[in-house]
Amino acid sequence: MLSVAVKLLLRQIDRTAITILMLVPVVALLISSNMVASGYLQQAAVPVNLVQPSSAYVAYQPGSATPSSGSVSYDAFVRIQGSGVSSAVPLLSFPSIVSDGARSANASVLGTNTTTFTETRNSIVSGEVAENGSQADAGAIIAKVLGIKVGDNLTVDAFSRTQTLTVVGILNSTDQSDTGLILPLSSSWALWPQTANKISYVEFVATDQGAISSISKNMTVIREQGIGQIALSFGGQTASLLASWTLILLALSAAAAFAAASRVATEVSQEYKTVRALGARLSAAQALVFYELLLVSGASVLIGVSAGIVSTSILATLLKALDGLSLSPSIDVVQMVVLGTASFLLILAAGSFSLLWLPWKVGEGGDAP
Repeated sequence: MLSVAVKLLLRQIDRTAITILMLVPVVALLISSNMVASGYLQQAAVPVNLVQPSSAYVAYQPGSATPSSGSVSYDAFVRIQGSGVSSAVPLLSFPSIVSDGARSANASVLGTNTTTFTETRNSIVSGEVAENGSQADAGAIIAKVLGIKVGDNLTVDAFSRTQTLTVVGILNSTDQSDTGLILPLSSSWALWPQTANKISYVEFVATDQGAISSISKNMTVIREQGIGQIALSFGGQTASLLASWTLILLALSAAAAFAAASRVATEVSQEYKTVRALGARLSAAQALVFYELLLVSGASVLIGVSAGIVSTSILATLLKALDGLSLSPSIDVVQMVVLGTASFLLILAAGSFSLLWLPWKVGEGGDAP
């Protein structure tokens, strides 16, 4: 029966090619996307392992969803600063619309002790650190988005008041502050009186657990997410998305297999009617469907895996050309075998459902095999 199925496949080469082409792209995409993403995760894990865990903490208003959404008196910072911590920085964060005249963007304004802020974060400063009410420093990211340069004037709309500030420096702190504007805390209070004598949270460094426990009595204290923690969290999210993407592609493989098997069943039913006069039974038609599906599935997975390896290199090159993102795909033989085997079994299982309605296709819905 297997040899008959092979002969049918060769004789109906156009049907076979179309059926395989229905399955190969999904398998190839499954392989290439997994290898590119796995390579990215491996590369991301290397620098993360070299980063020392952050020793900084954030203290903010109890009950606030996030530190930036809280509001406490400046006295809270004074108490923390005098509690035996190594260093402390007050931060006032609020949303605004920043415009350079031609373009605008939603961004946070961060009021703080600018000199201490840049020192504790080891910020790279292009220009100067803002020191008075009409000056501001732009984070490196928002500067790139809006095309901001040192000396530019920006309008900042917050709390229904619009202020004009002069950019005296561009800060690269490699953290979230790079997306907003950094002002002296006193300037923020003066320009937006609603914020006077208020801060959102305090960043501090402490090795004395007694000091941390003391601060925790009146405020919520959490360990600050340094670049290591953020990268690990991002890696976990990416791995989760990759798993979801794999399931979606496997589902597409199953759908393609179902459609392909339906084609096979339809064609085999025609063959079956031709040989029915020779005494063929329904079980013969079912066997032909299964063997053809077996051969088509195997060929599709082998071609799909090979195409996936090629497309992996193409995809990595394309990403580098578009975003300058240099990726080294992870060509893992074990991973390819697992994904290829899973695709093969899923395609075969989904396609085998066509055997259930084969009796109706050949007009023998009530006959026993």
